[in-house]
Amino acid sequence: MESVSEYRRNKIAQLIASRENFKVGELAKIFNVSTETIRKDLIFLDRQGIVKKSHGGAIINEVNLKSSVEKPLSIKELENKEYKKRIAMHALSLIPPNASFFIDSGTTNYFLAELLAHEKGMNIFTNSIPVVNMLAESANNIYILGGKLKEQSHCIVGNWTLQLLENIQPDIAFLGSDAFKNSLGPCTASFDESGIKSKIVEKSEKAIVLADSSKFSNSGLFTFCEWNKIDLLITDTRVSKKELKQLNQVTHVITV
Repeated sequence: MESVSEYRRNKIAQLIASRENFKVGELAKIFNVSTETIRKDLIFLDRQGIVKKSHGGAIINEVNLKSSVEKPLSIKELENKEYKKRIAMHALSLIPPNASFFIDSGTTNYFLAELLAHEKGMNIFTNSIPVVNMLAESANNIYILGGKLKEQSHCIVGNWTLQLLENIQPDIAFLGSDAFKNSLGPCTASFDESGIKSKIVEKSEKAIVLADSSKFSNSGLFTFCEWNKIDLLITDTRVSKKELKQLNQVTHVITV
């Protein structure tokens, strides 16, 4: 069940990203909670590096906030496109014939689906509408998870989705991540999606995160699992040696 406080904090971050400055009193009225509750939310977001507390309110953290809140899919698709395609190509090489696997939402996973459109005989599970559209006429078996449509990322989330995940056990899960700076694991800007990602990590034989190197400098609201539960991170060669060394201590990383 969704945490009320986590949902509210995500929405607060999105509001501040849209207007860059909010007062405590304004936020308390919007969410119908006490000013003390809002102050605690802002302290939490400040510690995460997402906002900067100011006198009587909060302002945008120019370094981290815009990367922490969820961006529309159309914007994400344009960012680091060539690197994402290279990551997707390597991910394709790891899929054995006739495999059963899950493809998460996200643009790098969409590029993987683009490559899979030319394959056949695979059992592919997904909660991503763009992935479904890409693979609809392919010679693969496509299984769509039901639930509530999430507008920003065009994916399916909610309790129905979680219930359906209980009935599958894919060989591989290909997961996206919005960020993982200063985090114990890959993050997402959406609480709804974090639950789906956590469950599929639990249910899959192997969990692989596909994320370009910009995620190393982004902060995320919700960590969906710890790195020791991820079997492999595929990223690009722009990641620094220091960051690569640190992450290789908790999971396996491949740069392409």
